[in-house]
Amino acid sequence: MQLFKWLKEKLGIRTQIKAVEAKEEPNVYQKGYSAFQNGELDKALFCFKEAVKIWPDNACSWEMLGCTLGNLNRNEESLQAFDMAHELGHECPNCWYNMWIAYRKLGRTHDGLKALERSLELKEDNHQGWFERGLLLGGFYGSSDKKIVKFDGQHEKAIHSFDKTLAQSPQHYKALVYKGIVLYQLTHAAQATARAMRNTSREKVMWSEYSKCFQQSRAAFEEAISVQPDNPMAWFHKGNLLVDLESNTDYDEAAYLAFSKVIKMDTSNAEAWYKLAEVCLHLGNKSKVLASLEQAISLNYEFVEAEDFTTLSNDKDFQRILCLNGRT
Repeated sequence: MQLFKWLKEKLGIRTQIKAVEAKEEPNVYQKGYSAFQNGELDKALFCFKEAVKIWPDNACSWEMLGCTLGNLNRNEESLQAFDMAHELGHECPNCWYNMWIAYRKLGRTHDGLKALERSLELKEDNHQGWFERGLLLGGFYGSSDKKIVKFDGQHEKAIHSFDKTLAQSPQHYKALVYKGIVLYQLTHAAQATARAMRNTSREKVMWSEYSKCFQQSRAAFEEAISVQPDNPMAWFHKGNLLVDLESNTDYDEAAYLAFSKVIKMDTSNAEAWYKLAEVCLHLGNKSKVLASLEQAISLNYEFVEAEDFTTLSNDKDFQRILCLNGRT
């Protein structure tokens, strides 16, 4: 209750509140709520500050003060107001969820996990909340749709969260894609473990796990593609799954199609051009390897340091592309 006492002193709240002031509070609150609904945030802020001065034990006023401050990007103050609502015993799922949003805006997503999970305990029917939990536990905050960072997340919990999202919103495109990416990471881990356990009793188990995760990841990407066929995100990650983890002609041709789709939708995607070059190498099409790699380097000079084309290291045309782009 120390925060409660401190805020009372800061706002100049009297211990004894006159009856007439208490009667005014609902009117002030309603004015603030109407202003908030109309997007008049400065007016709403004034009203809710007045409301908590007049009636400091009203948790709803503290919650709306927190929401208003959050919408004004005064997120630290917003968290203090939500804390006040919770100290007064306010267990509203929206209050906890808006507290999570304030933490997220501050970049303190792991600090906000408790608030997010409490909101989902109180109100399970929140597909966006489950999606954001999946992003957080999967380690995706700080990444973008075009560049998914490598992560060390809580994979099973992340998948569970995306499944909860999809149970409530079956065509949630990004939930499908990010679920596929988590499964891709599990596939990659199972593959590495199986190779490390060669000729042991665990090898067969890990290859079985690899196959299961691979098929589930591919299915998630293909479902996402069926939802939004003109969005390059799922196409890219489907291609990435096929070219990184499998090596046979059928998968390489499917990966070629996937990266070609991405490039058709976004010709400036350097990584897609680079991945297309990898696939063409698997398919033995040298001219397309060189053309795709040259395009990737023209869009992102870092690809001049390519390490995935060692079989072409003595090829004159390959060396010409690297030399033209400054690699010696």
